[in-house]
Amino acid sequence: MKIEQKDIYASAPRQSGVELLRIVAALSVILIHVGDNTLSSLKWGCSNQIILNVIESYTHCAVNIFILITGYFSCTSDKRSLGKPASLIIQVFIVSVLWYVGAVFSGNAPLNVRSALSFCTPNNYFVILFIALYFISPYLNHLLRSLSSIGQKRLVIITIALFSLYPVFVDVYGEILGKSWFGLSSIGAWGNQQGFNIVNFCLVYIIGAFMRLNNITERLTFHKASVLLGFSVLIVFVWAECCHYFTHLGLISAWVYHNPFMIIMAVSTFVVFHHLHFTSRVVNSLAGAAFMCYIFHVNALVFINLNAIVQKPSVVMLGYLCVIILTMYIIAWFLKILYDFVFARLINRLDKVVIEYYT
Repeated sequence: MKIEQKDIYASAPRQSGVELLRIVAALSVILIHVGDNTLSSLKWGCSNQIILNVIESYTHCAVNIFILITGYFSCTSDKRSLGKPASLIIQVFIVSVLWYVGAVFSGNAPLNVRSALSFCTPNNYFVILFIALYFISPYLNHLLRSLSSIGQKRLVIITIALFSLYPVFVDVYGEILGKSWFGLSSIGAWGNQQGFNIVNFCLVYIIGAFMRLNNITERLTFHKASVLLGFSVLIVFVWAECCHYFTHLGLISAWVYHNPFMIIMAVSTFVVFHHLHFTSRVVNSLAGAAFMCYIFHVNALVFINLNAIVQKPSVVMLGYLCVIILTMYIIAWFLKILYDFVFARLINRLDKVVIEYYT
């Protein structure tokens, strides 16, 4: 580890199409949790249930999109700094502290050390797994670049087969039988964890890197990507509807992150937005709040009567949802501005602490 004075991550201007995708992915995560909290309260087959099911069938690819973007733009760099992981941890910690203070003043949490530690520990699965991926990814990059184009393709095919196709087969098999398998998964003895694991993060990262190294975004046109996206959403929607008749064991198999159609949705969505060639300072600025929105919205949704909203007429419900997600994102943007004002110098210094993977 050494200190560098030059910003090693200085690169070409940010692509506003991809930055817009970051915003869309963050808004999608809000909609995931809206659906998770309300679908069970709706009569199966009603218009609002179908609408929310369509929304859920797409938005569950949002986490894969974030990882795919990381793989695409990080595959050419073999250095990592402490600034990025530190910034993520600090943001989670700050939001946790704010919610704890609010809970104490509202009488929903006691003011003591045990409660404070419980509330403020940054136990965010995405952050922990992302940081783990962040530090091992230079070796994934080195592996991919050491392979020929055919070797890279074979690696992607093998990893998809082992960690996407087979695991989702295990999920469906267990869901139909109403059984949780021990020792059948290729990801872990206790199952596939619905894609909330480092294996899926590495898989999607490798796919993103493969796309960059093999120029997939140019070879797959906007039109073809759009058709592929629509087809995948339709398949997952029908799949999710069929899952209603299965014995549920947690998140339904249609929406697990390692579902191959979820990965296809992430890839095709990325290609669609990558083809949007424009530059916007406003979009680039707003995109910086995507992660803050991700960690902020979960607790904020508690204060909204979502079940009452989804019982309203479909047009009214969609209007409310648009207002909710946009309002939350704007609040997150202001929080990010405040965070940058306070912590920018610290993060800039940590960005200069660079880990050298090869000497």
